[in-house]
Amino acid sequence: MQVNCNSQDSGCSDELAQPEMFAIAGLINANARLTKALGQRLQERHDLLLSEYEILHAISESGEKCPRLLDLADSAHLSISGMSRLAVRLEERGIVARVPNAADGRSSQLTLTESGALLLHDARTTHRDCAHEQILQHLTDEEIAQLVAIWEKLPGGASDCGSQRR
Repeated sequence: MQVNCNSQDSGCSDELAQPEMFAIAGLINANARLTKALGQRLQERHDLLLSEYEILHAISESGEKCPRLLDLADSAHLSISGMSRLAVRLEERGIVARVPNAADGRSSQLTLTESGALLLHDARTTHRDCAHEQILQHLTDEEIAQLVAIWEKLPGGASDCGSQRR
């Protein structure tokens, strides 16, 4: 945050400068619109919450290694108890299977079932189409590249997304 000081003011302002305010507000608004649209579409078309989709995606992207609940909770920004409740819902629907962690018997891991993999495949199309409609169709390839460069400068940005980066 840049602090604005001017000679007419005896102190410095702790408010954001107007361009900074617009940058932050734009980011928040774009994220809110995209999150709302994704949540609605995934729910309507696949009976999936956005957080459930994110977990299925993370399991799929982990490859052969089944992720631990703790790792999935971190990737979805959930508490371990929230992740555990989500895992139970997905398990009850037959979308994931819980398997014991061979390396640590105190924890369990999740894997996609066949029906979970099919559901995720269909939901990815919905996710892609919605992201395109809400954000990407409004940007040029150069602007998208600029966004990626910006996110890479920030903690938790594009370079931390690993295989999720597209």
